[in-house]
Amino acid sequence: MVDPEAPTRAAWRRAIHAAKEDGLLPRGHHLRHRGRDTGDLRIELVKGEHPDARHWAPRLRVDVPNAIGQVHPLVAKLQRRPGRIFVTEASLNRALRILNTLLTEWERRGNSAELEDDAHGITMICGESRYGTQISEQREVVEQYPTSEELEQKKVYAWQRVQPTEREVGTGYLVLELKHEWKYSGRRRRWADRARWTLESKLTDVLAELEARAQLDEERRIAKLEEEARRQQDCEAAMATARFRFAEDVKIKALTEQVDGWEQAARIRAYCDALQAAQADANSDVTAWIEWARTYADRIDPLRRHTFQPGISEPRPQDLKPYLGRWSPYGPDARY
Repeated sequence: MVDPEAPTRAAWRRAIHAAKEDGLLPRGHHLRHRGRDTGDLRIELVKGEHPDARHWAPRLRVDVPNAIGQVHPLVAKLQRRPGRIFVTEASLNRALRILNTLLTEWERRGNSAELEDDAHGITMICGESRYGTQISEQREVVEQYPTSEELEQKKVYAWQRVQPTEREVGTGYLVLELKHEWKYSGRRRRWADRARWTLESKLTDVLAELEARAQLDEERRIAKLEEEARRQQDCEAAMATARFRFAEDVKIKALTEQVDGWEQAARIRAYCDALQAAQADANSDVTAWIEWARTYADRIDPLRRHTFQPGISEPRPQDLKPYLGRWSPYGPDARY
């Protein structure tokens, strides 16, 4: 397939994953594909064992007993409130057995679960990750005619035509789903009864998917923390550079002002000397002007001061903005 669009590529990835998980490949073959994210997509059915199969850890099979032994506390709550799971009464006991096995094995692996008051189903918890899990029964719409008792109650005569009514009934096929979240797009989230297998036989895959998501979440969490730390370091480095440049500009400005003052004072004194020489019989007004000019030259002459290096106070955030570029003086995630 020549460079398919992202949705098409994702759909093929899901199909490949489902074919592997559901055992649809011919015995002694495996699927190999190229172009998972970019470029042309090429899928091959290859004879023989997958070259990485020797590295895959075997999964411990999870069996669902025919009767519930020790009832899990959450399952006990569901028994009292069966309306929280969408199954018919005929499928309720089986659904509870599946959930009881799933929860027991999930907690045996060091995880936890809870039944939230404002949500249907069960929330599976692993570390900081939470996964909404719900079991339901597939439904179908059938036409049903009223029973003789119902006809008698309605006083329907034999010559009247009776119309069937459409009713939604359970099929006995159970479905277990994980709540849809975009961050897991492309991953399997639904398992159901089929002609070739039952939902009970898929609990191992359900647990594997939950653990895989938890591992993925942990990797993403660590990557996020590392990225935040890197951004913090980059921001702090930028702030240090900004403070240095700010201090340098303060010094340069002070030095420039001192040189200008020194040159200006020298020029004023030279002018006073020339004015005094030109006015040998200068009157009192000229003499007073020359004295004021020399006093002013002393005031602006930096060589007459005791302190030359300027004091540099802590810069304000707005003082640092011109030196920070894309960074904010208020932190790596702040905006101007």
